[in-house]
Amino acid sequence: MSKEHLYSQHFQDHFLAHALRDKVFLKEVSPDLEPDYFPSEHAQRIIRILKDFHSKSGSAPGDLTNDIIDKAATKASLSEDTVRAIKAYAGNLLAIELQNRAYLLSEWTN
Repeated sequence: MSKEHLYSQHFQDHFLAHALRDKVFLKEVSPDLEPDYFPSEHAQRIIRILKDFHSKSGSAPGDLTNDIIDKAATKASLSEDTVRAIKAYAGNLLAIELQNRAYLLSEWTN
């Protein structure tokens, strides 16, 4: 069974919020993180961006998220509407207070 069926949207959002800002968290989950685990197209794009950024920098994008989305969008020739939607979703994720890191990791690895 894929992980997308195991986690609520709430869990997925908090998971991605950590991955966008916590480089240790991202390093730990990145090897097993697959876009297909998340049903949202925007989440899948963010995961691809996260994995690419992390593989090149060893870090999480944090405040650079919008810049990285712009670069990825240019490479993939995404429409302005799609880019706006991805940035809006990422902005919502960045606004989430980081909490329950240990719980997220324990649930992810189970």
